Amino acid sequence: MLAKIPTHREFDWGYVVTILQVPPDDPELGQDENANWDVNTRTIRINKELPIAERRWCYLHEMRHAWADFEGWASQNCRIKAPQDWEGDEDGEIPSVVFIASRNDVGVVLDEP
Repeated sequence: MLAKIPTHREFDWGYVVTILQVPPDDPELGQDENANWDVNTRTIRINKELPIAERRWCYLHEMRHAWADFEGWASQNCRIKAPQDWEGDEDGEIPSVVFIASRNDVGVVLDEP
């Protein structure tokens, strides 16, 4: 079964990315663009007339931009602890770990903003 492209993704602390599949003449898509990421509105737009495989590729590509902007937003708005400063709760559990974008990323524990 082929996975559908979601209509939104929510990262920690309410950082929501909206995903729209739009006609190729959508005024928010550039003339030669098949997809784009708008950091101001936190919206990904994808040309809905592309084949599904190409739409998925565009979705994943634009999500990389969204994730990078989320990291910047989190660094400005959230208290981030380095691994050597991680503390567990009374059971030794580490609280709220942000999901890891790829196997090459290092997880970080973030306090609530």
